[in-house]
Amino acid sequence: MSETITLLARRADYRFAAEKALLIQASTALRILRASREEEVMAINWLEKFADQKVSFTDAVSFELMCRHRIARVFTFDQHFELAGFRVLDANA
Repeated sequence: MSETITLLARRADYRFAAEKALLIQASTALRILRASREEEVMAINWLEKFADQKVSFTDAVSFELMCRHRIARVFTFDQHFELAGFRVLDANA
């Protein structure tokens, strides 16, 4: 959620991003996972594991949440997810 809205704001417009954020928050089709303190602490393990790849803390938290919720596939343009062992969905497929 954080990276999506930030990208929209920077590439389009901040008001546009805010509107989309509200729509996403109100959606019944999406489930937004939020990290607990414990999951954030566990994400530090991912940071250490991929320190040489400069994985962001946001990505590390995402990795932990995906593991906890048994999510194996991800739609992303970020190569770090594949490096961490997740299956990246092809946007061109």
